[in-house]
Amino acid sequence: PRPRPRPRPRPRPRPRPRPRPRPRPRPRPRPRPRPRPRPRPRPRPGPGPGPGPGPGPGPGPGPGPGPGPRPRPRPRPRPRPRPRPRPRPRPRPRPRPRPRPRPRPRPRPRP
Repeated sequence: PRPRPRPRPRPRPRPRPRPRPRPRPRPRPRPRPRPRPRPRPRPRPGPGPGPGPGPGPGPGPGPGPGPGPRPRPRPRPRPRPRPRPRPRPRPRPRPRPRPRPRPRPRPRPRP
């Protein structure tokens, strides 16, 4: 009796590749509102010079009030911090190709 040929193993089905997720669109940065200009303080009148010369029919009190105190100097704007550079994504390693199985030599039929 001849030995029965062995049944060939069925090839395994290849797994389907997963679909890549779509990258999300980046949100647009909102425009910054412009700061309102500050109103400049008005100089207040300071006290004027004292009363006029001594008794008698001399001239009256001196000229009126002088200019007020000096307005405060404007504060300097702070420099904006520099944005940090984004780290670059690492490239994905490529999958190695699988070696192909070698075909088995077929047995020759006996004469």
